[in-house]
Amino acid sequence: MSRRLSTRGGSPTCSCRGIGEDVCMPTDPNHEPEQECDIVLQGGTASGVIYPRALAALARRYRLRGIGGTSAGAMAAAVAAAAEYGRVTGRGGFGLFDQIPHELGRGRMLALFQPQPNTRTLLRLMLILTGGDRMNGRSLPNRIFAALGTAVTGYPPAAVLGALPGLILIILGIVIAGPWAIVLGAVLLVIVELVALLVSIMINLTRDVPENSFGMCTGLTESEPTKDERGPALTEWLANKINAAAGLQTDDPPLTFGQLWTAGCQDPDMDAALKDPRQRRIDLRVTTTCLSESRPYDLPFAAHRFFYDPDEWRRIFPPKVMAALEAAAEPRSPERADAQSWEIDRQQGIAHSPGLCRLPDAQDLPVIIAARMSLSMPLVISAVPLWVIERADEGPDGRLDPTGPRRFVKVWFSDGGLSNNFPVQLFDAALPTRPTYAINLQSFPPGVQPDTDEADNVEWAHGNNDGLAPKIARWPNRGIAAVAGFLGAIYTSSSSWQDTTQLSFPGFRDRIVRVLQTKHEGGINLAMDDEMIERLARRGERAADAIMNQFAEPHYPPYVDGRPTSTGWDNHRWVRYRALLSVLPDWAESYGLGRAVLGERLLADPPSYRFGSESERELAGELDRVLDELARVVEEADPQALAALTDRPRPVGVLRRMPQV
Repeated sequence: MSRRLSTRGGSPTCSCRGIGEDVCMPTDPNHEPEQECDIVLQGGTASGVIYPRALAALARRYRLRGIGGTSAGAMAAAVAAAAEYGRVTGRGGFGLFDQIPHELGRGRMLALFQPQPNTRTLLRLMLILTGGDRMNGRSLPNRIFAALGTAVTGYPPAAVLGALPGLILIILGIVIAGPWAIVLGAVLLVIVELVALLVSIMINLTRDVPENSFGMCTGLTESEPTKDERGPALTEWLANKINAAAGLQTDDPPLTFGQLWTAGCQDPDMDAALKDPRQRRIDLRVTTTCLSESRPYDLPFAAHRFFYDPDEWRRIFPPKVMAALEAAAEPRSPERADAQSWEIDRQQGIAHSPGLCRLPDAQDLPVIIAARMSLSMPLVISAVPLWVIERADEGPDGRLDPTGPRRFVKVWFSDGGLSNNFPVQLFDAALPTRPTYAINLQSFPPGVQPDTDEADNVEWAHGNNDGLAPKIARWPNRGIAAVAGFLGAIYTSSSSWQDTTQLSFPGFRDRIVRVLQTKHEGGINLAMDDEMIERLARRGERAADAIMNQFAEPHYPPYVDGRPTSTGWDNHRWVRYRALLSVLPDWAESYGLGRAVLGERLLADPPSYRFGSESERELAGELDRVLDELARVVEEADPQALAALTDRPRPVGVLRRMPQV
């Protein structure tokens, strides 16, 4: 069972031991530590206020090497990567992180979401109906009345025309017909008014939202902001924060992935950083979802198949971002690619209507583009359109004609949380060389309220028998609420099953810390007041302290004088090692069986993917011999020892090849 933060073994606000070191963490957030860690942040819209102080706390102990996240977690990850860049280069750092929660108070968070003039009413309705428009939400009757009032003022023609038949009948009843006409007119007024308003809402939703790239807000500042829409909108605010954290001026070109990868290097080797993430000084990765292909992607892209329409992108990205894209170097053709086909792709993209440009190489991609593609909240923040080539024309021999015409097809990218909201696995290796922490967001159990001490609103696994239990979805037994709850559970199960299974999996559960929230905190609650935002920010800091203390302090055997001597980091590495050993025998056995079927003829004369050199062939042969030996060891192993080795830790995993996203 997971436990909440206690002061046992040290103060919750100050860890006085590093991993293997008896030193206090420096209080200067721009101090560059010797230790390193990775961090993964879950998505959660307004819950992003949890992350700034959590990241600042981590940065006091560690240099952040791998930083990843989804949606709001991607926003925080992008600013943290920029701050790490600023710290390494001596121009910026984590100093601004303490002020971000304050900056998002006084209604500023809600002001980041600036709708288009023709979708302003829709956004207000959405916030009212979800309870995100004000502190502590509204009761259901109040939501309904507030939504009706907003619809009436937001769609005045429909409100007037819808009320007109009923009003005419009421007037006739007063003047001529009598009470029955007044009652009938009142009923008619209500029914026709509701129908007229619903029709207007549906027209607004189905016409204007798709025209706005399937979002009510583009993320850019509107030219005529209302009193609640002061300052830059979400994308511009985030772009400014990234540059500020990196030590760049607001008007400077946006920070790129290549700058992160080679931060502080005198002679940067960009090709090495591009091919091997282990060579990157700062490795930022975020997740997006390609709705058109029904799959997630990790950003920055490793593929060159995507094009963008500059006119479309000017509607969702600030001018300085578009200028950086236009100034980026021409992307290089991948190795072994047909140079002629590559050039034809480019020329036909330019000639296409609209004219298309290939995305730059990953190292030239601005960080803000990746973050924005990850946080495209469905129907709230506009999705990001890209284009791909669909080659349907074949040559005379039945193969694709590399010189033939290209058919460009638009594909849509939206929120990364739709496919992978908690990508704990982003920086995983066979065995870890540095901690990878992960911050999970979850609701308090029904009937449980937050403690006044934010340290008690945090959960994590204290031992190998602990785990973070998944949230149990509950819904009514009958009525429309029952159907809605059931459908919601279907969606959550399809999109979050992978995230949920990791919470109790060995080697995952012990590096995850959970931050609990009420239904009025985080999520879509964009109108949180300063006090609530401050509480969530402190809660995030306590979460970081908790998981760092768990890894830094001795909690595990062996015992000396009755005291544990192994830290959580020691135990984590051992659990990962045991978990790997537990899945290797089954994999090796299946390899041995498949290798026997493969035979020698195919190795001598393969039908495809032939070895390109003798050294490649020799390396493959050596690996083949090692794997054969591994399969032999498993085959000849003592059955009881083999069963014991593969039975723990539980739940047992499986080793398989997975496509890179």
